[in-house]
Amino acid sequence: MKILLAVLLTATLAATSFGQSALSGTSLNIGTGNTTQAKSATIGNNNNLADPAANYNLLSGDSNWISTASGTNFITGFANGISGSSYASMMFGAYNTANGILASAAFGWGNIMANANNSLAYGGGNYVAGYCQTGIGLGLIVGTVGTTSDNPTTVVGSYNTDKADQRFVVGIGTDNTHRDNALEVSKTGKVTMLKDVTMTRRQGDLRMGRFGNPGDE
Repeated sequence: MKILLAVLLTATLAATSFGQSALSGTSLNIGTGNTTQAKSATIGNNNNLADPAANYNLLSGDSNWISTASGTNFITGFANGISGSSYASMMFGAYNTANGILASAAFGWGNIMANANNSLAYGGGNYVAGYCQTGIGLGLIVGTVGTTSDNPTTVVGSYNTDKADQRFVVGIGTDNTHRDNALEVSKTGKVTMLKDVTMTRRQGDLRMGRFGNPGDE
């Protein structure tokens, strides 16, 4: 991947242009139906860098887009897009969208990132907003929808219940209308297990006194 990026960026700086039209600035355009801008590259079909100030970007695949002045972003796949000023971010997959992100990444399909800085969305249908937020799974909400959060949170699993002041959450919901959590760790260190805990056999040197095995006392 590093070698591929180096080759593409070198070609961009070399002011090489192929495809539908040539620009006067340094650019790379390979494919059909692409719109590129100076100091940027589009490879594939129907990729669109709409704003003349969208520089130092690389779009590859089909129907990816950046609609505003943004820079140093890399998008590959199908129908991924960025709106709002966004920088130093990546998207891999299909139908991922972002609005105003910085040094963030989306991998998978249908993820939404909003005002996310140093954040990650990995999987499908996740919503990630705020600073140092991570969502890995399906249908997760990390950061309240419509707002942003400065409380770094990691959520894994599926269809969690979004709560304030959490640092780690395991979601076990089945769909958007049936959200649920199995485990929550708050910013104060409080651990909440919301489901039954089953210990099938004694492990290690754990001592539980009169509540444990007879040999523990």
